[in-house]
Amino acid sequence: MYGLVFLLIFGSASCSHCPVYLTVKNALTLDASRLTINWDKNCENPPEKLRAFNDNPYLKEAQVFLEISPKAHKLHRFVTNFKLSDLKYPKKWTNHQMNQQPQHYHSNCLNFYVLSFNKTNHVTNFECLKINPQWMSETKEIWRFPLKHLLIPGTKCSACYMSRSNFKRRNLKRDSFKQNFNVWQQLVFGVRYLEFSVGYFRSFRGVLNIKGRFFAFSQNQEISSIFSFLEDVKQFVTISKEIVILDFNHFAYGFHESTHELFMDLLQETLEDVAVVNNGTTKSFDLTIEKMKSIGKYLLILYNHKDVIDSTG
Repeated sequence: MYGLVFLLIFGSASCSHCPVYLTVKNALTLDASRLTINWDKNCENPPEKLRAFNDNPYLKEAQVFLEISPKAHKLHRFVTNFKLSDLKYPKKWTNHQMNQQPQHYHSNCLNFYVLSFNKTNHVTNFECLKINPQWMSETKEIWRFPLKHLLIPGTKCSACYMSRSNFKRRNLKRDSFKQNFNVWQQLVFGVRYLEFSVGYFRSFRGVLNIKGRFFAFSQNQEISSIFSFLEDVKQFVTISKEIVILDFNHFAYGFHESTHELFMDLLQETLEDVAVVNNGTTKSFDLTIEKMKSIGKYLLILYNHKDVIDSTG
């Protein structure tokens, strides 16, 4: 996954001197991306065995679908056959067309659990693959700090992933796809900074809706309509009350002064209900999570074009 700050390291319900953690083996599509179990190569006493489950073995009688011996793997990791497309999201976070706040649960575990055992068959680690859809809201100690003082997880070329609408297009180079997860999934897993390169077509395959002519670009190739992603972002922040930064920092094709004006007007029209409007008195990154939540605005929009910075957010 390109630019994902926290490398998708999930879980950790308990800690031992030999931690076990989960990462994602990068691939072109979600179906081909597989979960990888890792353990510290410097462990003096690596786990005797690892078992993986699709259900929490502490809550129900769960069947083991994978058992391995770490000592048999010199690379200190094991790529499983469990694909990201098989993930089942809790708390109704699957559907990006949700129209109500999901019920709160204490666990955000997905359907992938790992137990590690020592030589005496005692559990030394319990891990689960987790989402973090409301980590900002739950971490109140950071609310009072300016955004510029926070380390915020993000992705570069955030909309550059393969979808049903673009995977058959012959003109798209395969290295144009930088992400395994779509924008909604990135936000659910905890990403709060999204970066986009945008292009515009005066005429595009008979598309009449002007919003449908603005595209997220990768390597000067159009990927998908930018406003479809922005609707997902708006829906997410409306439901989660999380703070998200949108960074439009490159305009790859078809932009001139009037196009910038048009795009900014459409951003304002689409996102004004949830985006901070720059009134010239407060620098964007001096804002705090607490301040943004207090005024009911959850999006900060960065627009990098000449002197037009933060024009809509």
